[in-house]
Amino acid sequence: HASNRVDRATLQSFYAAFFDGNLTTPFLRSQPIVGSLDDAPMRAREASEEGRVVTLVGKTWDVVVGAARRDDDDDRDFLVLFHAPWCGHCIQLMPVWAQLAELYRRVH
Repeated sequence: HASNRVDRATLQSFYAAFFDGNLTTPFLRSQPIVGSLDDAPMRAREASEEGRVVTLVGKTWDVVVGAARRDDDDDRDFLVLFHAPWCGHCIQLMPVWAQLAELYRRVH
């Protein structure tokens, strides 16, 4: 039922599916996934160990951060910046985030 159009027909279809209990997959607006969804946890772990910043988007949040929080054996901490990639202030802070990633990289 995901649609970029908002009109009477799409709203009626959405409401009908909602009240019938047929909305099984939530619609999540997200930036494109870097790589693949299946590789996201591995790439995030590698970035953590190497002291690099990893880019999370809406669709990779749960498979990386959510899965780590549900795993009792995963003791990683996450420092997350939610930002707009077109924002000048955010762009200026990116070198600081890279330094933080290196400073707090996972040490075994």
